[in-house]
Amino acid sequence: MKYLKTSGQTIGKKWQKIRIAKMDGSKPELSDLIWKRYVFFNFIALIPVVGSVLSLVNILLIFKKDRRCIHDLLAGTQVLKVSAAID
Repeated sequence: MKYLKTSGQTIGKKWQKIRIAKMDGSKPELSDLIWKRYVFFNFIALIPVVGSVLSLVNILLIFKKDRRCIHDLLAGTQVLKVSAAID
């Protein structure tokens, strides 16, 4: 949670040199990331049949031009490459 709160990155995102940002490029609030991006979507995914379909659609949306999945759309976030200046 430390990295997610301070830089919008999980350890995996830090290793991949990407970060989560709002659509304007600013760092999102930790509470927004947790509730809108993770908890809400993971709760919906537990619903039989509907959850499975939404999980599949969520995965497939990565192939869109803007590469925003359902959890990104719900949270109003995007994943950006980290420039050397931000590290």
